[in-house]
Amino acid sequence: MPKETFFNLKAEKRLLICHVALQEFGQYGVHGASLNRLVRNAGIAKGSFYQYFDDMNDLLMHLVMDLAQRKVAHLEQASAELKQDDFYQNLAGLFSASIDFHTHLNDAERRFSEQFSNNPTAIRELLNNENMSQYREKTHQDLFSPLINQAIEAGDIVVEPDVAYVVIEQLSSMIRLYLQRTHSNLNAASDSKVIDSKNYQETVKRAVQQFIQVIKPGLSGRH
Repeated sequence: MPKETFFNLKAEKRLLICHVALQEFGQYGVHGASLNRLVRNAGIAKGSFYQYFDDMNDLLMHLVMDLAQRKVAHLEQASAELKQDDFYQNLAGLFSASIDFHTHLNDAERRFSEQFSNNPTAIRELLNNENMSQYREKTHQDLFSPLINQAIEAGDIVVEPDVAYVVIEQLSSMIRLYLQRTHSNLNAASDSKVIDSKNYQETVKRAVQQFIQVIKPGLSGRH
């Protein structure tokens, strides 16, 4: 993670470095990103970079963790507003909130995020990172465990909690990928007029409900 010297920079400089890094990883991929190109575009010396980060992977993890923390904050707010007694309706609400977060990312953030959505190898390497693994476990405990355990007590889920969590996590990514592939406007750019339109919101709602119906029999044991 970043060194103290990075956080001592002015906010504008930190944001610039991160924005350039998002563009670099988003355009060239996790393994194609170039440190030389990054420092040139960010207007910093290579020596300065190593005062801020250990290496490119260190910077990558900072970007990933920042997005992850912002997403969890968004989901926690949505979770606090859930009023349904039905687990699957609450789950649909969280899925919709997750999609809302991703569709409102700026272009650099979206392209960066898609590098992981479309690259299984990068995902595996990311999940093997100790910091990310610990953070995902904490997120599981804080956000999803209460919902899952409550659903198990109510008889709405019959599988093991860890199994339910993996299904939920994977389904969220599948829904987002489905929307990216079927809604061509989102593939070109994060157009606020598109993602805030009634038509798109209805598309999201319909897709979420259909995917929920796919997993519900398996999780609930009710066919």
